[in-house]
Amino acid sequence: MPLRNLGISRRNGYSSFYSGCQVCVKQTNDAVKIAASEPMFARRAAYSLEPFDAKLGADTASFPAAIHLMDIMVRPEVKEAVLSKAVRNLKGRSILLYNGCYKDAENIEEFKSILNILGAEVSLYGECCGGGKLRNATPVYSERVENANAAYAFFKLINRKADETNSDYILAACSMCERNIGDGIEMSSRDVFAPVIGLAEFAGFLLGIEGCGNLLPDDAGVSSSCCV
Repeated sequence: MPLRNLGISRRNGYSSFYSGCQVCVKQTNDAVKIAASEPMFARRAAYSLEPFDAKLGADTASFPAAIHLMDIMVRPEVKEAVLSKAVRNLKGRSILLYNGCYKDAENIEEFKSILNILGAEVSLYGECCGGGKLRNATPVYSERVENANAAYAFFKLINRKADETNSDYILAACSMCERNIGDGIEMSSRDVFAPVIGLAEFAGFLLGIEGCGNLLPDDAGVSSSCCV
C-alpha cells in the first residue's frame, strides 16, 4: 500500500510526498529500501501497481520517498514564511507538543522555537501512543476490547501530562497519534480534557485558514497582519 501511494504520486510527476503521519512516512521509506534491495519484492510491487497505471520509476531507491510535514516546516525558508504569514498570536497559550514516534530531536526543537516566537509556552512529550496496534482492524472481540482499553489508558496518560504542564491543548506531530488520542477521548467519561489537534490542521490554524483549529480556545487572538 505505501508503494501504491508512492507510485501514484510519481505517476503525477512527484518524486516524493509529504505526510503528517510519521507511521506512513516510515512505512513508505522502509518499503522503498526493501524494493531497492530485493528484486523479487520490486517485481511484486510493480505488478501490484499495474491496476493503478502507476510505477515507481527507474530510480526506485529515490530517497526519502516520504517526508514528514515537520521536516518541511523547520526548513529555514519555510520557517521564515510561516512566521511572516502567521495570523495567530499564541501569547499566553501553553501547548503540549506530542511528538510520539517522530524522533528528530533537532527538528522538534526547531519547531518548538517557532511556537515560542509566536508566543506559546511549549512542553514536550514523546511516549509512544501504540501506533497502528491500537487501530480497530480485527474482528476478534477480545482484541478489540484490549485495543480499546489500551487507547483509553494512553489517553489518560497523555491527558495527565497535559494537566501537569497546564497545557491548553495537545499538538500531535503524527496523525496516527492524533487519531489514537481522539479514540481515547471518545471512550472517556471526562467532561474536561485537553483537546488534541494534528500538525497539518494546526499549520492551517496558524495561517488563519477557515475551518482549521475550530476545536481550540478561540481567545488566543488573531491579528490582521503577521504577529512577528
